[in-house]
Amino acid sequence: MPRLGRLLIVFFLAAALLAASLAFTPVPRGALSLPERMIKDVAGFGAWALSAPAGWVKGWAKRLADLKDTYAENAALKRSLVSYARLKADYDLLKAENERLRALLDLKTTSRDYALLAAEVIGREEETWMRSLVVGRGETDGVRPKEAVLASGGALVGVVERVGAFTSDVRLITDLEGALNIAAMTVGPTPAYGVIDGYDAERGLLAMSKIPLDVDVPLGSTVVTSGLGGVLPKGLLIGRVERVVPAADMLTRTAYVKPAADLYHLDWVLIARRLDRTVDTGGGRSAEGGAGR
Repeated sequence: MPRLGRLLIVFFLAAALLAASLAFTPVPRGALSLPERMIKDVAGFGAWALSAPAGWVKGWAKRLADLKDTYAENAALKRSLVSYARLKADYDLLKAENERLRALLDLKTTSRDYALLAAEVIGREEETWMRSLVVGRGETDGVRPKEAVLASGGALVGVVERVGAFTSDVRLITDLEGALNIAAMTVGPTPAYGVIDGYDAERGLLAMSKIPLDVDVPLGSTVVTSGLGGVLPKGLLIGRVERVVPAADMLTRTAYVKPAADLYHLDWVLIARRLDRTVDTGGGRSAEGGAGR
């Protein structure tokens, strides 16, 4: 008989003897015998071996579900943040526009010598940014050429140049050379009179020329329209004197004035209509008073 066969017979005989001895071994009441304990332990281990992978799979499934919920919540938060940012931007724009319109309204209620007509800036080209702009008011609103145009703070911006039915072209004070000279004056005990007729683009200063040599012009003096010539109302703010130099003719001086209006950022302006102006009615000239349409 092969050696392996003999070993198997010996193993089974030993197992049978062990089982017989255990079977006849007295066991206390209520206790499990060794074979029963072995069977119970093997069964418990088998149950654990079967349930453990199922628990792992269930745990990973729950983690994946939680991760999916987290991604969905994160996406919802991102959408909320984008929506909030958009609403915040809209709020800021509306707030800024409301403040500008309030400034326009306050200025309209304090002016007495002229009627003010609010106008939105609807056209401005990059190449002529500091020279002209287009506003959404025209002849149907009572706008006429050579009327003053103001910023929300009341500072002079320019002059109406051309008027259409519903829009008007405005020439800024930085581009009045050769087109329209603005009669100006300094504010003080001894005012200095001159004409705004140029612009130093490099320094960002207006040139107020034709000031007599014997008239003192202190630096920092406020410059306003003088009303001389009957084109623009008197007292419109232009700016402040930053430097004074002798003119080329050596007979007068030129004051360089920093504009009071922010000419670069303009979205709403006011058109100043003189209450005592005269207009051509076709059969002659008549006085025009009252507030603008």
